[in-house]
Amino acid sequence: MAIFFGRQAALSPTASQRVPSFAISASGSDFNSQNPQCIPAVKIFAFSDSLLRKTLNGYKEIKEKGMASKEKETRLNQKTYWEGELNQRLSVLADKGLEPNKIARDTAVRKIRAKMRETGGRLRVIAGLEKKREEMASIKAEKLAAPKQEKGKKKKKAEEQAESKRQQKKKKKKGSGDKA
Repeated sequence: MAIFFGRQAALSPTASQRVPSFAISASGSDFNSQNPQCIPAVKIFAFSDSLLRKTLNGYKEIKEKGMASKEKETRLNQKTYWEGELNQRLSVLADKGLEPNKIARDTAVRKIRAKMRETGGRLRVIAGLEKKREEMASIKAEKLAAPKQEKGKKKKKAEEQAESKRQQKKKKKKGSGDKA
């Protein structure tokens, strides 16, 4: 016989709403797992703690792995699934002896073809992103392979090549003052 501590006394926000706390037997006649008023607080806390841990662990796995709908493999599986569904529907309609134009207007066929177009579009986007990643990786590799240039030399060269207008005026004044 297991003994748990009181009912939801600790969970109530105010003293006027608190339920009296006393020991409850799990095998006793007043224990009802369907009635939240009769569920012992220890069980509630244990259940909510384990549920929270499962949820957080699942969230971490999803966050690390990424969304499955954005993966190429998942989209390829969807494409094969919809192709099989379309072939199955077309064979059913052909067995009924429908004309090709009526088969093309069938709502189920149109829906399946729309899903296939959507999946194809998603696959094209994924392929574009993969191509962009490859280009960025090659650009990064080129930058790493290129010899580094010192930043200080660039500034010195720029100062030597172009004097400011103020400095040019000063030189003109000095040059004209020496002649006079």
